[in-house]
Amino acid sequence: MEFDYNKLRLAAVKDMATTLGDVGGSDWEEPSLCDGWQVRHVPAHIITGYLFSPEEVAEVVAEVGSVPEAVKRGAIQFASALDAATIVDEFERHVGQPEPTGVAAIMSPPELFVDQVVHRFDVAIPLGLRADVSEELLFAALSTAPSVEGFIGSKDRASGLRLEATDVDWMWGEGPVVRGSAEALLLALSGRPCGVERCEGAGVELLAAKQGVDGRSRDRGLAMQ
Repeated sequence: MEFDYNKLRLAAVKDMATTLGDVGGSDWEEPSLCDGWQVRHVPAHIITGYLFSPEEVAEVVAEVGSVPEAVKRGAIQFASALDAATIVDEFERHVGQPEPTGVAAIMSPPELFVDQVVHRFDVAIPLGLRADVSEELLFAALSTAPSVEGFIGSKDRASGLRLEATDVDWMWGEGPVVRGSAEALLLALSGRPCGVERCEGAGVELLAAKQGVDGRSRDRGLAMQ
């Protein structure tokens, strides 16, 4: 099945904007699912991906030594300079563009889409907010996640496993079985331990061991773009 990933990305952006609109007060300072990041840093991270060019990010990478640290620094600095309302406005203005810009423009459309879906969970789950991702978006995200490398690194996590969703008609791969909801599988493949905890099957232990596989640690050659 073929997907229009840019169209799906824009739908996921709209969903994320809805979730951000439900975040209030001190919730912005709560920890997100992203290790070491507050909730406010998650949308800031997405925004900076659209604002900063590959060359600008490469300069920060050269200074701090790694892509993950450069991304983290950019998100924290950006978020610290803005109030919550402005972060939401900036998110809708930049990330909702018909075509991605900045570093986001060099990411593959499937990776950018999956990244957007997962980051909504990063905000909603720790705050106990509803994240009613449609079956269409979940199915599309799951369908591409096993082939996504880059910052997400889900291809390596999916390798050697049989993945079976319990709430949508989707399965993938060969090997020990990992079974769970579409949401749980997507979170697990994206390196979120809370996703693995909600799965079952003979392959869960192997998937848990792969949680440290993180595509964001790879040098994506930003200086060469």
